[in-house]
Amino acid sequence: MIAVHLILAALISSAGALSDVYPLENDKTIQACAYVVHSNNWLFNEHLESQISISFPPDQAAAKADFELDMVAISGEDLQKIKLEYLPAAKVCDESANNLKYCQYGSVDESTKPKLDDLIKKHGNVRPVEHRKLRSSSKEEFVYKVEESGVYCLLFRTSDIPAGTSKFDATVDWQQSFGRILVSDYRYLWLCWYMFLAYLVFSLAYLLILQHTINADSANTVLVRSLRNKKYKFQYKVILYASAVTVLFLVETIDYAYLNKRGYTFSGFSMSLTTFITMMLNTLLTVWLIYNLMLITMGVYFRMKEPEDTSASAGQPVLQSQQRTASSRRKKALGARLFCLFLCIELLIYDMESSSIFSIIGGKSDQLSDVIFGEMVTIFVVFGSWGLLTYRNMANRSLAIRLLLTIFLLFFIFIFEFILRGSIIEDYLGEKFLTIVHATSYTYLLDFIVTILVGLIWKNVTLENNELTIK
Repeated sequence: MIAVHLILAALISSAGALSDVYPLENDKTIQACAYVVHSNNWLFNEHLESQISISFPPDQAAAKADFELDMVAISGEDLQKIKLEYLPAAKVCDESANNLKYCQYGSVDESTKPKLDDLIKKHGNVRPVEHRKLRSSSKEEFVYKVEESGVYCLLFRTSDIPAGTSKFDATVDWQQSFGRILVSDYRYLWLCWYMFLAYLVFSLAYLLILQHTINADSANTVLVRSLRNKKYKFQYKVILYASAVTVLFLVETIDYAYLNKRGYTFSGFSMSLTTFITMMLNTLLTVWLIYNLMLITMGVYFRMKEPEDTSASAGQPVLQSQQRTASSRRKKALGARLFCLFLCIELLIYDMESSSIFSIIGGKSDQLSDVIFGEMVTIFVVFGSWGLLTYRNMANRSLAIRLLLTIFLLFFIFIFEFILRGSIIEDYLGEKFLTIVHATSYTYLLDFIVTILVGLIWKNVTLENNELTIK
């Protein structure tokens, strides 16, 4: 589960910058649309001016020619209302604008639409419209103020670029009021914050319930601390897992909040190091979780049905069965440790490659990711099968039902994330970062619900003599 999250976070965090450069040519209209946020939130908000700034790099040869550029700044909603004098030769949109179909090349009938000047005269525009003539030699930025969140568009056109000029670029800075990261990263920041609060509340609530159970148990029996901790080992594991996820989401929140404050220019070794630390913590939690799930599905903590044995003297078959069980448990635990050690090394190498802090395999993180994912699929199939076999041979049917429910929940979430992984890679290649965050939110919520259900399923189970029993 967590391993897929690791891939999601790595994809989201590589999104890009807030400034775009648009190459301009004579007699060609360029349309650019993007979502700009005007927010007054008190948390995770740098309270910047929400605006669109247009500038021309001073080192361009075209700047010395000092020609005129026709520019229109308009909301996407108003752009849909007007008939353009010149159809755009190129349309560049972010994901929000694409979702609203502001960059479609279609056969929409525009004969009944008013021209821009007529729309302004009749006050038909819902947001301010700026129509300016900009000079290529100007050293001052043109700034369009945004007073309401939404999609805004720019139209550029010129016919005066001198012959022989290699190129002329316009630089546009889409400044968000909340800070210096993309809208998709900002929403991911809030997602991590909400998940941090959710896991924090669950961890504290589960701890209080466990403490109440221990206090009630202590009234009837006297247990030293070491025996008490061992008796409620499974409940402590649930708390440890939930607490670790809480810390991970807190670290992610802090990372993105700092990035929102400093911007994407905060990069280099510091950014790679923080990314690696986050991914490394995620790896350790993933391996720890897999190790414990392996022990459960292999039946290490369960008493199995006694084999039928009519030979030998009384008592000897039972003793031999106990010895075989103990030996089998030791071998299974050793095998689980060795496998998880190998998996941990693989994941740590992937972490280093993805964070760019150090390369061991020559930057082949994508190939390693496919290998690890294949191993995850194998793990699930093999140990899911072992879990079903363990279920059939368990002596305590109430515990067997709990194991079966746990396997079912893990199967459900695995299938969900297996399907999701392919769509996320496709969305990443299509730069649909908001869609990725949206899908990630469903994944995180589903994992949280499964964590709660697993905690409730094993709430009344205790470990005595290295075997689980129902209270």
